[in-house]
Amino acid sequence: MITRDENYPVPDGVLRFSSLEECLAGLDKDATLEKAYIIGGGELFRQAIAMEGCEAIYLTEVEGIFNCDTFFPPLPQEFNKNTESEVQEENGAKYKFVVYRRQ
Repeated sequence: MITRDENYPVPDGVLRFSSLEECLAGLDKDATLEKAYIIGGGELFRQAIAMEGCEAIYLTEVEGIFNCDTFFPPLPQEFNKNTESEVQEENGAKYKFVVYRRQ
């Protein structure tokens, strides 16, 4: 888990880091780790996609206009759409799963 709040309670066995860089450095010590997934928020997304080691982005694209204050950052030009699912719908919301790969 990445949080700037040093007092944020985490369950036993969960590692807490104060930055993305600290997290990746700490996890890199584990030789069995093959992949890391960033699941938010917006600032972590921006930092992660700017890193050279970011090879792919697994993105759920949701259709519609929503009242929100956090958005996924624009993708750098070196990422190209690799695969895309068919549009699905759940509770009136349409979405698709898209994979972008760094070229």
